[in-house]
Amino acid sequence: MAPSSPSIPRLCALTLAVALAAGAQNDDGDELQFASQSVMLDGQTNMMRAKGPRITQGDLTIVADDALATGFEFDEAGEFRLTGNVRLEVDTAVMEADSAVFTFADRQLSRGEL
Repeated sequence: MAPSSPSIPRLCALTLAVALAAGAQNDDGDELQFASQSVMLDGQTNMMRAKGPRITQGDLTIVADDALATGFEFDEAGEFRLTGNVRLEVDTAVMEADSAVFTFADRQLSRGEL
């Protein structure tokens, strides 16, 4: 029986894992940076909602229409749920999706799922 080809979601997950690992191994001190058109903080739920979020670290850039985050400090573990025109760029590679979830800890993106 011939080996089956990997599915598209599996290839996307593998590509994303390699991209995040490459960004995390960047030794030149690139910090995780966040910018957006607007931000709303909810102190009761400790959630942040952002319009037009842009997350960058080294050669990695992630943009979307909206984001909902479980925290605002990148020093602690947290999660970003991005929706609408999610675009991930690493060097010349580009991936696009309708939604994505990224986790971070210790000022590093650690995991992503498109």
